Amino acid sequence: MLCFAHALNSLFLFGDFQNLDALAHIRGESVFSPGFWEFVLGGNAGPTGRPVSLFSFALQADSWPDSPAAFKSVNLIIHGLNASLVYLICLQLTKVMKLEESDAWKIALFTSLIWALHPVHSTVILYTVQRMALLSNFFILLGVFMYLHIRLSLTEKNQNKQLALMTIVIGSSGLLALLSKENTPSLFFYLLALEYTLLKKVHLPDQRKFKVWRYVVLWFPVLLILLLPLIFMSKLQADFATYYDYSMLDRLMTQSRILWQYIAIIVFPSTSGTSLFHDINVSTGFLSPISTLLSTFAWLTLFLVSASGICKQRIFLFALLWFFAGHIIESSVLALELFFNHRNYLAFLGFIFAALYCMFVLVPRQLLYSQLKMTICLLYSLLLIFKTYSISSLWQDPLRLSESWYVADPDTSRNTEFYAMNLAQRDLDGQLQAALLYEQAFNRDKSNYRLLLNRMVLSCSTSFIPRPDDETIVQSLTLISNENRDFLSPLQQLVTLTTTNTCNIYSSELLSTIISSIMTNSNNLFRGLYEFELARLKLYNSETEQGIALLQASYNNSGDPGALFNLSLQLINSGRYQEALTTIDLGIDRIKSYNNIRSGTRASKLAVLYEMRQDVTGFLARQ
Repeated sequence: MLCFAHALNSLFLFGDFQNLDALAHIRGESVFSPGFWEFVLGGNAGPTGRPVSLFSFALQADSWPDSPAAFKSVNLIIHGLNASLVYLICLQLTKVMKLEESDAWKIALFTSLIWALHPVHSTVILYTVQRMALLSNFFILLGVFMYLHIRLSLTEKNQNKQLALMTIVIGSSGLLALLSKENTPSLFFYLLALEYTLLKKVHLPDQRKFKVWRYVVLWFPVLLILLLPLIFMSKLQADFATYYDYSMLDRLMTQSRILWQYIAIIVFPSTSGTSLFHDINVSTGFLSPISTLLSTFAWLTLFLVSASGICKQRIFLFALLWFFAGHIIESSVLALELFFNHRNYLAFLGFIFAALYCMFVLVPRQLLYSQLKMTICLLYSLLLIFKTYSISSLWQDPLRLSESWYVADPDTSRNTEFYAMNLAQRDLDGQLQAALLYEQAFNRDKSNYRLLLNRMVLSCSTSFIPRPDDETIVQSLTLISNENRDFLSPLQQLVTLTTTNTCNIYSSELLSTIISSIMTNSNNLFRGLYEFELARLKLYNSETEQGIALLQASYNNSGDPGALFNLSLQLINSGRYQEALTTIDLGIDRIKSYNNIRSGTRASKLAVLYEMRQDVTGFLARQ
């Protein structure tokens, strides 16, 4: 707790605002108010909406956005509870393995201690919105603990009752985990990893009955999970086409390398390893790069050796299966970010347990005395304390934090952007440094047009920083990579600065050219968002009809009700009142059914639309 306590007041970042901004609209409201439950049930961070996580955030609405420490303290408490559950689970496993009590408590204690202290957890605890991962893993750990407790107490007399209870435990803990974050499938894989390794030789009163139960309760959901990608293959492929310029197969091959990178970060913790951002060279074949083939071969070899008779200790197979169980969802076929440290939160637990088992049990006392083994564990724990304290200290100062990430990995463009953003907020000299960073990074990677757009935003807000020339801006459009999603935020800033007359160094014609060019290769979702920005420029230039047409196209492509607000206003201003009424009614219907209430409550949005409809209806009646 002390390792992280001094960093609890660190600032909110990135996804915190995207997911939690609507807390400002429910400050002071009770759990019985409609606004409170609109926030809880209106999540869009995942398919389930993650209402359990949002409920925990809603309870702290009065602390948003002034008290990051209040939110991060809860994160730290959940992590502490998870560490306690890890200790209890490890203690249960040492009993399964019939270890001597003198070794059992040491293995359980140091496994939980080393796991809890590891600096790789810094982004899970100090990045507020990752409470979703913490809560999901809390329910998974609770499910594993209860499962082991009941599983080890099975008797012939109570087996039916206990099997029913195990089913309830798995179902309830899995559901709560699912409604916190969609990691529930990992629970079934964790339990199967235990069943076929460490629990394999545990006595069962009626093996046939238990095997039937295991097939129905554990294997059936696992097989369903494994079949889902085949059933929804077209949807998965469409997601990759929408968000990335690589395929599902490319992602799978890349993950074989990334999993080894995770192992390296876990064994040799570093500042760069705890960064939020990592740009990974995608594997486009087993030989491109060659490390893809080597990584895949290494994993297959480990599995074969661990599962064969060569290795008589099933602890190694357990560690390997547990690691892959932790990565089966987010490191496989879903169109997610390639690399995130929080995916290791539980995954590397098996390796720690196996390593300590080897040292305390397999290594003879003649080679390592008991006191020396304890000393090694204590020294490694102290090393983790030092690293974790040092890394969490950086979180107190966003500039130092972003600089450390950038220095460790300057080729990751998001590290460059994060560092430049913090430099620009410091002073005039920092703004000059930020402009230079953007320029250097863009010269290294001309396909990353977002870097140039950020450079344009900076020159817009700081008069003494020279702007890029129009020829460079237009010519660079031909070099853009296919990942169009990255351009929206700086484009929104440039359009806002221009249409509010805050910055006039870029003409609306130039910005229209940029947006139109980017839209050319965009999918419908992003095309709709770009059309909305282009509509703002057209309306700013009094090109009302074109603006209205673009707003209509924006809604048709993106489905975002926000476009209907602006469209209704423009139709009213143009005297097209019947069309405005139709659009307002459509907006009311969409808001009532729309599951993405992040910038205000459903009631407040509906109130505005009802007022608009009343005004238009009243005007038409007077005529």
